[in-house]
Amino acid sequence: MTCSVEGCSQEVLSRNYCTEHYTQWHNHGDPTKRVYRRRGQTLRDLQDLVSTAGDECQFTPSGATVTFQGRKRLKHHVAMILAGLGDRPPGLEACHSCGNGDRPGQCVNWRHLRWDTSKANSEDIRRHGRVNRGERNGARKLTEVQVLQILDDGRPQHQIAAEHGVDRRTIGLIKRGVLWGYLHEQKVQL
Repeated sequence: MTCSVEGCSQEVLSRNYCTEHYTQWHNHGDPTKRVYRRRGQTLRDLQDLVSTAGDECQFTPSGATVTFQGRKRLKHHVAMILAGLGDRPPGLEACHSCGNGDRPGQCVNWRHLRWDTSKANSEDIRRHGRVNRGERNGARKLTEVQVLQILDDGRPQHQIAAEHGVDRRTIGLIKRGVLWGYLHEQKVQL
């Protein structure tokens, strides 16, 4: 299968785009858009955004990294340093209170950022509905309805697995709440 961009004959990587056009779509929202930036422009943009930060999310064009103090860093980390929040302390992560930390061109408004633990960051992600679990997981083979049926099914695991086209061990993991655990917890609470 070839890229859907007119005139391109490269193999498809994702979303019907080749590697080059997918990257342009991911970074700029348009598979045909090329953005040329002068050296240091992204850092200057970040400095401007930090000094004029309001309450809204702020985004910068181009990729997720910028060269700062001699090394490549994530843009939202640099925004926090420029705003006076300091460099990343060991063991902590940048958390986004706005919920726009996992999108292309992450929010760099320092008022939305804080250093916190991985657990707190996971809680933020869950609170903002950005967890790729269940049907939002691109690798899933079952739907929530099928999993609920599996939880209610009393037949041997190999029979259930054959019916749903998955491995017997997958059925056991579902029944024990290791996979699709949030549905298992909902079922137990009922």
